[in-house]
Amino acid sequence: MKYKILNNTQFKPFEKEFQQFLKKQEIKNLSWEDATQENIEIAAKFSDLIWDKILDNTFYLEHLGEKTINVFFCDEDVLSRIMIQVKEAEVNLLEPEGVKWLFLNIQDKEKVTVLQGKKKYDSERNQELFQMLQAGCEITKGKLFKQICKMI
Repeated sequence: MKYKILNNTQFKPFEKEFQQFLKKQEIKNLSWEDATQENIEIAAKFSDLIWDKILDNTFYLEHLGEKTINVFFCDEDVLSRIMIQVKEAEVNLLEPEGVKWLFLNIQDKEKVTVLQGKKKYDSERNQELFQMLQAGCEITKGKLFKQICKMI
């Protein structure tokens, strides 16, 4: 198993694919619940296929905190990161007012630190992205990454 078995919520959108997968495997009458409890190998194989499908189409990740924003562009060979840290105690980037404040003050080096970097993946791209998701990143369409790029 490359990743982890999908939980019930993650599995729901892929019920049709699971039935097709079972058909190709020539397996009949197996529910997802039964697969995750009694046929772990099938559940793991299907989960890996789905995770690969999701991660192959993932190009932006975000990790947001009260004082920091990390946005990532996940190219084929290189991971680009912009990290923003707010130095003002009363600003909370998880609140709409905090984000508004950030956009007004992003150029002020006394109030905001902006770091940028790029690196090649340490391991296989999808596995590294999966580890980032496990660490709290979320898949996005890249709106925040693109907005920040325009402002810095």
